[in-house]
Amino acid sequence: MSTSSKNFDLNSIASDVIAAVRSGFSDFRNPSAARTPDSDAIKAAVLSTVEHETKNAMQISAAIGVANAGSWAPSSAVIHSTLNELVESKLVTAQVDGDRKTYAITKAGKKALAAALENPPTETESMGAKADLTCNASFISAASKLGPVLIDIAQTASSDQKKKAAEILEEARHRLHVILAEK
Repeated sequence: MSTSSKNFDLNSIASDVIAAVRSGFSDFRNPSAARTPDSDAIKAAVLSTVEHETKNAMQISAAIGVANAGSWAPSSAVIHSTLNELVESKLVTAQVDGDRKTYAITKAGKKALAAALENPPTETESMGAKADLTCNASFISAASKLGPVLIDIAQTASSDQKKKAAEILEEARHRLHVILAEK
């Protein structure tokens, strides 16, 4: 993506972001390498998707799949059973919104998510780093916040603001590649 362009191409930026995320998960394309996250990691992932706005089950599943660059996309059954557990534990609330049920995080859910983000499992606790990477709550939380602001910038920002945003995104892309190179 060129930062000298006067046009802000949201598709190009989104593609760059997804490509950067996928490069970190490329070894998950091998089915024998993929693992399903444990129940606690799935709960943290679901909580992170509703941390800032209510979502229905389909939106939650999609957000987790996008944030993990498709390396793990939870099934509808997994999402619904996790949501049921979170509602029973009073970590999320459920409300009927039209023909869909939406979920919002509670104060207790925010505390549980904060605890999960502060104490991520170590490599030995998560059966190796690969298991943790498929459902990292802090990554999902951060990644889920990027899309809405990109849309806001694309729709409402001035040309100068779009140019500044493009420069920031290009720098972020570069810094993410540096992180991946650290291994």
